[in-house]
Amino acid sequence: MLKYAVMCTVLGIALAVSAASYIYVCRDSEDKTELGERLAYAELDADIHRRFGGYGIEELCEGYDPPKSFLGQTEIDMEVINQYPELPVGCEITCAAAMLKFLGYSIDKCDLADNYLPVSSEFTEKDGRLYGPDPKKVFVGDPYGKGYGCYEEVVAAVLNDYFSSHGSKNKAVILEDASSADLERLIDGGAPVIVWASVDMKPYKYNAVSEWQTEDGDTVMWLTNSHTLILTGYDGAYYYFMDCSDKDEIQRYPKETFISRWKENGRQSVTVKIVK
Repeated sequence: MLKYAVMCTVLGIALAVSAASYIYVCRDSEDKTELGERLAYAELDADIHRRFGGYGIEELCEGYDPPKSFLGQTEIDMEVINQYPELPVGCEITCAAAMLKFLGYSIDKCDLADNYLPVSSEFTEKDGRLYGPDPKKVFVGDPYGKGYGCYEEVVAAVLNDYFSSHGSKNKAVILEDASSADLERLIDGGAPVIVWASVDMKPYKYNAVSEWQTEDGDTVMWLTNSHTLILTGYDGAYYYFMDCSDKDEIQRYPKETFISRWKENGRQSVTVKIVK
């Protein structure tokens, strides 16, 4: 009887030690993850507690399925939609359609362009100065033909108009002054991000012909080879994208190259807050 009691005591101690060790390992892992995030933000001189549209990163990720993660690569599974041949300069609206499809909506890129995208090609010249539309308010040009494009404000408005017209409380959120660490945390939470960079991440082409003033007096310097993509994943060296520029599969580009192009294009970024 004594031997049995001793064995039970030893077994109990072993189980307690094992449980304590497991808790320690889990907490240690969580602490290292949190420390890694804080270090990443410190290196970027960014705020880990920054809010976007009134939401923190964790709140923006609520409702999304966890991404796939394997051997250091984290990636959200997203269908690749080609802007060609119908929308040769419509990368922004194509990405909006891809985001809506990812969220479960049945939508065609051309239907979205026809019914939700405000467009304008009205340019005038006065006193040797060119005046034109504001890409923060409308798509400048014709997505079916020739034109420039639009900025994050227009894409967010298109998405929100679509949500509203379909009785959805979902909300497109502009990630103003986001950092690359913010983008990665969103991917970790399963939330893809529409971003502005360049075609194939090549250097931007500055052209005086692509400069004009809006009616509000703002100067627009359009980056000729600007391009809109959806960030879907990352690993230690690369970011992964749904690239609608005649690509058949998810593309990857070096992290430093993307960050450089993204910053030069105003760090424009839009995600969607799922609201049940």
